[in-house]
Order: sequence, then structure tokens, then C-alpha cells
Amino acid sequence: MAIAVLVATAEDPSLHRDTAAALIPAMTAAGITRFVAISGAVAADKSHELELVTASDLTWTLVRPPRLTDGPATGRLEHDPNRSTASTRITRGDLAAFLADALEQDLYPRQAPCVASAR
Repeated sequence: MAIAVLVATAEDPSLHRDTAAALIPAMTAAGITRFVAISGAVAADKSHELELVTASDLTWTLVRPPRLTDGPATGRLEHDPNRSTASTRITRGDLAAFLADALEQDLYPRQAPCVASAR
């Protein structure tokens, strides 16, 4: 199992694509099949990452959060794989907890759910 939480910068605009290109074969060779990552940014790099991940045999979940805010996990979340959430923010604590839950509970396999703090 693996969770990827990466932030590309102007100095490294292909971070997500390059990481996926290296990580997918390494995971496959090691027999690791579950992959959870943060996605959702409208950027070419994320599109390339999505193509690589969806073409793989991994059981992936690409979590799409809105704007991140500082704060602990509250446990009050809304999430859906087919529509945007009503809320436009999520605490970093809630996002971390959701990523762990997605991995441990096998939530949203081969889907890209939106997740946010409940209003």
C-alpha cells in the first residue's frame, strides 16, 4: 500500500508524472497493488499522472480536495466520486484522515472522489 502526497513547484513541474512513472513499476515489482494520492489540480502534470495511474493494474484512488486549511481532523466530511462537494475547503487533518481511511478501508477503488469538510 502507498499514499502519495506531493506538491509540484515551478522548479519541478513534472514531479507527479515522473513520480508515477517510477512508482508504478516499482510497486508492481514489489507486489504492492493499492495506491492512494491527492489529485485534482488542473495542470498538465496531473493529467499525465492520471493517464499513467489509470493505465496501470493498481487499485488506485485519486482524492480531489478543495482549498486546504490548517486544522485538526474533525471527522465531519463529505465525499463523492461523481460530484463536487458543497464545501470549498478541508482541514489538513481531515484530508490526512481521509487518505488513511481510503487506504485502510479500500474506499473508492479506481475512482477519484471529491472530499471536503462538511458544512
